[in-house]
Amino acid sequence: VVASLRRRGYDLTDSVEAADTILFNTCSVREHAEEKVYNSIARLKLLKLAHPEKTIGVMGCMAQKDQQLVFDRAPFVDLVVGPGQLQRIPDLLDKVRSGAGPQMAVSLGRRDGSQDDIRRSHESFDPLRDPTMRPTPFQAFLRIQIGCDKFCTYCIVPMTRGPEQGRSPEL
Repeated sequence: VVASLRRRGYDLTDSVEAADTILFNTCSVREHAEEKVYNSIARLKLLKLAHPEKTIGVMGCMAQKDQQLVFDRAPFVDLVVGPGQLQRIPDLLDKVRSGAGPQMAVSLGRRDGSQDDIRRSHESFDPLRDPTMRPTPFQAFLRIQIGCDKFCTYCIVPMTRGPEQGRSPEL
């Protein structure tokens, strides 16, 4: 996400006051983590009221799981993006900034289409991974699997990360 935003002219800052865009990268494995995100978002309400031009977004597994609930709990949020649509964030930010209103991009649910349709609605691996973001020229991140098809009773990963997709061992 950082690399794709940098290509569009965005710069990182440590200050929410100085930021034009504030994105929360979320997890939904533990309820406590979700509540911390909602609390952090709530603390931005007054800042957003004072500076409506600032864009606030929620991305990741919690965004995929909660979807419209994010807007319901925090109506001043502009963007909700699931982990399968992260590559769309720059274009969605452009839409928000052009006045198109809040934007949501999430993957299809497990019951919303054929397995092929559902798989295609999830990002497959890292198409936008930028080599300049590597810690050294000699290291690279190679994701070998995303998603899961196991449906353990205690786990939410199959619902938020989507169907299991893996690289062939021959690669």
